[in-house]
Amino acid sequence: MNEDDARLALFRGHMEIAGPVTIAELAGRTSMPLAAANSVLAQLEGEGSVMRGRFRPKADTEEFCDRRLLARIHRYTLDRLRQEIEPVTSQDLTRFLLRWQHVAPGTQLEGKRGLLEAVTQLQGFDIPAVAWERHILPARVASYRGSWLDELCMSGDVAWGRLATRKGSDNGRSATTSSATPISLVRRTDLPWLLAGIRNGNGTQGPQAGAGRDILDLLAARGALFYDDIARASGRLPTDVERGLWDLVARGLVTADGFQALRSLMASTKRRNFQRPQRARLFRSLAVGLPSGRWSLLPTGDYPSGDNPRVDASRWDAHNAALNAPSVAAHPEGSKEGAEPPHSEERKRRQAGGLGGPPPPPPGGGGGGRRASR
Repeated sequence: MNEDDARLALFRGHMEIAGPVTIAELAGRTSMPLAAANSVLAQLEGEGSVMRGRFRPKADTEEFCDRRLLARIHRYTLDRLRQEIEPVTSQDLTRFLLRWQHVAPGTQLEGKRGLLEAVTQLQGFDIPAVAWERHILPARVASYRGSWLDELCMSGDVAWGRLATRKGSDNGRSATTSSATPISLVRRTDLPWLLAGIRNGNGTQGPQAGAGRDILDLLAARGALFYDDIARASGRLPTDVERGLWDLVARGLVTADGFQALRSLMASTKRRNFQRPQRARLFRSLAVGLPSGRWSLLPTGDYPSGDNPRVDASRWDAHNAALNAPSVAAHPEGSKEGAEPPHSEERKRRQAGGLGGPPPPPPGGGGGGRRASR
């Protein structure tokens, strides 16, 4: 074996195990001059066994690496990156959702400030009216008190109402009066862009006749009114006023200053359902526990000159992605948002039951979450 063959064999052996190296590094290991090392590496590159480039992070000079070794490094790098974003288990996802939604023990929020944070996280999410104080808020706020929600509503921090429009056409007929009517709690300052994003310019049809029509026209003409003022100005019985208000609430047309107004409507409806139609005199008891606070029209989502509806629509898209995200991070610091999965209805049902949703949660089945690396 002559000297040139010996150098080639020496460099070939080093390159098969060394990984990416510079000419200077390889010359130092073999105690050869830089010119000789460069000549040998050029021969190996010509044979196709070595590749030239910059393979390591922050490399400022050219490097050489064995072709097969470089392919193995590339494959291992891809495998590692795939492992970092592989779906988490359904158990990891559930644990994250419970913490993220403040449902897990030790993660509940406290006081009115905590209640406001819970509302902010869930705003825009339509939930049956009766479920808010029966399941949703008590699960997230320790020692929940209904008076906290009333104070937040009366102070102007929180508003309630049906934000989504009803599907299909009702031909002006009265909406179903039920405590299962979907209602949202929102930050009052966020109400305009939430309505713009959810309704997307679609108006809500009002009743064509009846108590609901009379009350709607009255509120449009005179502004916010107390229940007694509505009953007196409309000249209708308390039961008709209650039915009319429920009809407008179910259509997403009206709201009230306090949440007590909605509680009173639900209580009156429950009592009414136990009455026998043929015994009209029993309806007199419905006047007890009248709704409190002023009633007013829910904003229509129309924009004054200078406002950009697309900005608010984009803001809703981002918020909705966070509320119904299909993927989540396994760590508590962050999450990955994405499009709503095919099983979003099932996820919403689980969130309404206290499991949360999200995000982050997110992800489409139980194991659809993602680990995010930082």
